[in-house]
Amino acid sequence: MKKILVTLFASFILTACVTDNNKTTSSQPEINQISDIPESMRTISKKQFPANIKDGEFIGTASNGRTFKTVVKNGYVDKYFDVYHPNGKLHSHTPLVQGLAQGWSEGYTQEGKLRTKILYKNGHLVRFQVYDEKGSLIKDIKE
Repeated sequence: MKKILVTLFASFILTACVTDNNKTTSSQPEINQISDIPESMRTISKKQFPANIKDGEFIGTASNGRTFKTVVKNGYVDKYFDVYHPNGKLHSHTPLVQGLAQGWSEGYTQEGKLRTKILYKNGHLVRFQVYDEKGSLIKDIKE
């Protein structure tokens, strides 16, 4: 069952991780405009849980060791989708309204420092910000 749920939430985890919060490698593409982000990572659509999952808080663990927490409401992910680093610190927080990403999703390093902010409107990425290790904004890309 958890494998199915982890698959359902892969897009949430990936979307919240447009850039890896801990590494910068030459294999990562440079993001200079929204269209540089793969289409599949620019939209968070409603995710339905299997019918046997009851409404309420849900906690699971992905194969990469990250724990995620969310709320199930009427069979869908709702209110928020939080992902945690293996050390227990928050990796990303994405607010949800009726199952769609809505508002600022924030990504953090393993040390708890803000690394990215992604603004969603009705599930669609419209703004992407990157912060340096000191917390200064170094990139602000708008739709």
